[in-house]
Amino acid sequence: MTQSITKASPWARAVLGARLHQGLSFSRLFTHIPQAPVLFWPGCSLMGLGYPVLHKTLKVLARSEPDIKLAAACCGKPSRSLGLTAYKKRRAWLLQSLAKTGCRAIYTACPHCTEDLEALAGEGDFTVETIWRPLQENLQASDLASPPDQLVLHDPCPLRQKPQVRAEVRQLLSQAGINWQEPAHTGAKTICCGQVEMLHVLNPQASEKLTQQRLKDFTADQTICSYCQSCLNRFVAHGYKTAHVLEALFGMAAQKGWSTRYKCVRKIKGDQNA
Repeated sequence: MTQSITKASPWARAVLGARLHQGLSFSRLFTHIPQAPVLFWPGCSLMGLGYPVLHKTLKVLARSEPDIKLAAACCGKPSRSLGLTAYKKRRAWLLQSLAKTGCRAIYTACPHCTEDLEALAGEGDFTVETIWRPLQENLQASDLASPPDQLVLHDPCPLRQKPQVRAEVRQLLSQAGINWQEPAHTGAKTICCGQVEMLHVLNPQASEKLTQQRLKDFTADQTICSYCQSCLNRFVAHGYKTAHVLEALFGMAAQKGWSTRYKCVRKIKGDQNA
């Protein structure tokens, strides 16, 4: 006899939640890839910070890429990591959509999106670059907001082997006059937040063990700063204060989460259809 959702195991509920996340992320409610040669692709988690932070980022990027537009879309990594049968269809849809829009370049903020879009670019006709170098080149003092105090920098584990990206983020923060501390485990020795490759769904116990190991590097009075919002969401769930690098630059998001992401996508569509 099939269990009801409320009586299902925590693992079954987590898998169901992940499937729902991906279903919604590829629905019309949460997806918009504009007709543009250059895209700023923030990714699912970062859209949960809302439109103001992303729009300020876009304005800086536009100083060297005047044709750039915001894309509201998922890269499909959760579908791939979970081995969902829908992944191939979603991947093909992304390729077709990007081809139809005439996209030649994508600027990414999420390390997971960067990985998957780079793999996708091998079958497409576009390049993928992170936003950190162009932000550094185009940032002006008037763009900046006051950052939170006592920032401690968390490097996402997908970037252990990418010292150039890690250096670009640090250079950007220094250029903006933002002070931060390095945790005990940093750079190539950073510790995973516990969510790599959907580990929190596939093996919750192993995931929690990693999270607790990582949190030993932080104290309650610190604000964990990172350039992966998925990592930060994990730390927030454990009661820690967080700030994305873009929030440290352009101001803290007033609200975060799915409802904020939905409003963000509506605003992106409204601006581009005006």
